[in-house]
Amino acid sequence: MYSIGLISPYEKLVDIAKEINDMTDEQIDIELGDMNEAIPIANKMISEGVEVIISRGGTAIVLREFIDVPIVEIQITSIDIMRSIKEAKKKGKNIGFLGYDNVVYNIETIAEILDVNLIPVIFNKAETIEQKKAKIMQLIGKAEMVIGDHISIQIARQCGIEGLLIESGKDSVLESISEAKKIRDATNRERERFEELKAILDYSHDGIMSISNKGQIKFFNPAAEKVFNIHKDRVIGHSINDVLPHVNFKDVIKNGQSKVDEFYNIGEKIIIASTLPIKIRDKITGALSVFQDISNIQNTEEKIRKKVYLKGHVARYHFEDMITGNEKMNKLVDIAKLYANTSSNILLVGETGTGKEFFAQGIHNASSRKKRPFVALNCAALPDNLLESELFGYEEGAFTGAKKGGKQGLFELAHSGTIFLDEIGEIAPHIQTRLLRVLQEKQVMRLGSDRVMPVDVRVIAATNKDLKKAIDDNIFREDLYYRLNVLTLKIPPLRERKDAIPLFVHSFIEKYCRKNDIDVKTVSEEAMNALQSYNWYGNVRELENVVERLAIIVPAKRVELYHIKNFIDDWDEEVPPVIQENNEHPDISEEYKIRLDINRSLKEIESEIIKKVLEFTGDDRTKAAKILGIGRTTLWRWINDSGCVSD
Repeated sequence: MYSIGLISPYEKLVDIAKEINDMTDEQIDIELGDMNEAIPIANKMISEGVEVIISRGGTAIVLREFIDVPIVEIQITSIDIMRSIKEAKKKGKNIGFLGYDNVVYNIETIAEILDVNLIPVIFNKAETIEQKKAKIMQLIGKAEMVIGDHISIQIARQCGIEGLLIESGKDSVLESISEAKKIRDATNRERERFEELKAILDYSHDGIMSISNKGQIKFFNPAAEKVFNIHKDRVIGHSINDVLPHVNFKDVIKNGQSKVDEFYNIGEKIIIASTLPIKIRDKITGALSVFQDISNIQNTEEKIRKKVYLKGHVARYHFEDMITGNEKMNKLVDIAKLYANTSSNILLVGETGTGKEFFAQGIHNASSRKKRPFVALNCAALPDNLLESELFGYEEGAFTGAKKGGKQGLFELAHSGTIFLDEIGEIAPHIQTRLLRVLQEKQVMRLGSDRVMPVDVRVIAATNKDLKKAIDDNIFREDLYYRLNVLTLKIPPLRERKDAIPLFVHSFIEKYCRKNDIDVKTVSEEAMNALQSYNWYGNVRELENVVERLAIIVPAKRVELYHIKNFIDDWDEEVPPVIQENNEHPDISEEYKIRLDINRSLKEIESEIIKKVLEFTGDDRTKAAKILGIGRTTLWRWINDSGCVSD
């Protein structure tokens, strides 16, 4: 592959070029051809990768007119002309000088130096062969010989006049090759920059359009085609007023003032555009407009929220994960599924521990917002000032200790998704007022800001209080109550659905045994009846805590009634637990009992049990493991984990 080509109108120049070619690393495609043959030769070179073509005289002029790649002309120097005149002078002092105006210059000085009479005949590129002949014929009887380029000499000879070719020297050819290299390298750098810029503009998510100072569209990238739903071929070269009269270019070009973030209604789309002038040496040569479809900005914002800000704000539970256990709860779930298909606010009412957040997550995951954020907050867990900044966010400098750059509030984070506000009855009156405004206006204002931001958030609130009584006591706003209480779910306490308790117990036993790498335990019928008979004022949360302790601390493979009674704080009858009823070991007394103080951590209770069993067995770890119903390896791990080492 050659990047530089040379088309020579005569053979001797070909030889010079080949000689130079053999001496340099740069290989040149060298072809013989005069001005009549040069164009097809040049086209063939270009098709094979040539980027710059070298030629001379009339051939170079013709190529420059009809060929798109750069043409480097081998300059005919004064030395080349003087060399030819000196040779022609042997025939006489009257010499015709044939050539184009790019060659015939400064000949008076040359004629004076060499003491000859030079008669110039100047051609132009538009002349035909016959017209050139007519000019040369005027030299008959006036000049003994003519000098010129290859074509001129051929015509002169046809007219019966002897001619001598002005030949280019080696230095001229070398200089033209050097110039061709510079042009090629500069062109490649420019092409590289152009392609880089084109790639940036073509792959930009923003629509980009430029116009001339006459108002004609010069550039229209693919994003612009998509925004305006029009192909660039239909707009480039046309007036901006005919194609897109909505965009304000006129004032920008006239006054040189930028127009930033202007909104335009184009069909059903809302476009935001910024237009600025293009200046070269303080002269306005055109204008550039960058614009986006508002819907694309909203989609981008949604992706950013999801990928950057919303880590962890995900609802994990679905209705399918819920343990119901009776027809009443099944109907409640069916109602919740209906609520999920709406965007109305929901108020969940129920005692602490009944699973209100479980319902909130299930509703979110069954709704059209399921792929959007689920942001949960316990309103009773934060002091008033912190709760306010968490809900609504704040600007930098809004208060002492405010984070640099400010902070998004939870309503902003929950945009397009769901916010779950637990213990809603605990919020202070002034926060209730701000919350009511968010619900009414669908807008949020950060602390310390005067700017409102639109938010699309579904609110699910929960309470274990009687909000109507709170209204009567003037501690909860009535208008806020009715904003929240559009749809209601009253979740019954566990004592009203005791038939679900066995399902919860088995689920929790399996969960915590597997979590702690313990063989899954069973629960005796007496123990299960006791669990069902208890009222569970802490509801499912209390039940789960008790079952977790049973799974971890009870060493036997089956949970019995006496285990249960010692793990429920307000059980009426106190029964000391037996470590294990084990008929396989008659040497172990069934009367051996351990009294435990359960007002300690699980690890401390576990450590005490292990220590007492090791004392009972005289540090016989094999026997201790059998009493505890575990393997020796498990006992060894328990001893290390609990820090219990026998004396």
